[in-house]
Amino acid sequence: MSSLIRIREMHAGDAATVARLHAASWRIAYRNILSAAYLGSAIDNDRNAVWAQRLNETTDDAFGLVAEVGHEAAAFAYVLRRPAHPYGNHLDNIHVAADFARQGIGRRLFAAISDTIIQRDWSRALHLWVYDANVNARQFYDALGGVRVDGALRDAPDGQQIPAGRYFWHDLVR
Repeated sequence: MSSLIRIREMHAGDAATVARLHAASWRIAYRNILSAAYLGSAIDNDRNAVWAQRLNETTDDAFGLVAEVGHEAAAFAYVLRRPAHPYGNHLDNIHVAADFARQGIGRRLFAAISDTIIQRDWSRALHLWVYDANVNARQFYDALGGVRVDGALRDAPDGQQIPAGRYFWHDLVR
């Protein structure tokens, strides 16, 4: 299936699709992390608002990518440029739909993130935050060569503070 994957830049028309993928991903990955009330219904309005705002704003300091299998969105990522941040750019989101998990799409998407950062001549450093309880994501970042460099309680969208770790890539290469 990996040969059928097409990765393209995200655009404003993707807001609803990305919000739906994002909410579905969080409902699975965060079911024992975020509150059931938030994951039950509030998440849909929250993610729709976030992605509508993000994708309707034009900026050279962020980009999103969508991975498609056939004509179906299978994954997405969103990166914020942070030239002065000690850990570099911020990978704010990377999610693969459950139906497409463990098929190499996440790895391909991460490679495309690296390529885009290099093409844009941004700092090659990248970091992200991941909840400690999200073991699958932590294993994925470990496999991609990310190094956990610190931890903190992070404000979650449901109002909780949740233990999380920062993963860091010092020098992205392709």
